[in-house]
Amino acid sequence: GSGANFPVVLDTIQNTALSAEGESAGAKPFAIYVGGQHCPDGTNVAVLYEIGSPAISPTTGNLRNRATSSPASNVEVQIIDRALANDAVIDLRKGQSTTAAQVTSGLATLPFAARYVAVGGAASPGKVETSVQYSVTFP
Repeated sequence: GSGANFPVVLDTIQNTALSAEGESAGAKPFAIYVGGQHCPDGTNVAVLYEIGSPAISPTTGNLRNRATSSPASNVEVQIIDRALANDAVIDLRKGQSTTAAQVTSGLATLPFAARYVAVGGAASPGKVETSVQYSVTFP
């Protein structure tokens, strides 16, 4: 993303791709870029998804669907740390910094993905909207 706020638009999927608890689909890569005059080469940066974000589910650590018009049911959104070999899902309840990246040639790239996940049974068709607050950290 560029700037503090940016959208990650997930592709439309069939609700049948989320026909049972725990199934996931529709992963969409995104990145947070950090750089500038106050981030010299060699600086390590990471992202901290803020545990106070209202959309974080206290039960699953995913992002709850907050669509107000025609919402899909039994659908949440997971954030994935793509810097890890196994593309680990981030439990947003834990308030831990993600894998760090180093500023090189004036820029650090922190790779993530967002995807749908079925929670509480099969998903129904509808809209999915959510958000999360984050901070850039310097571990």
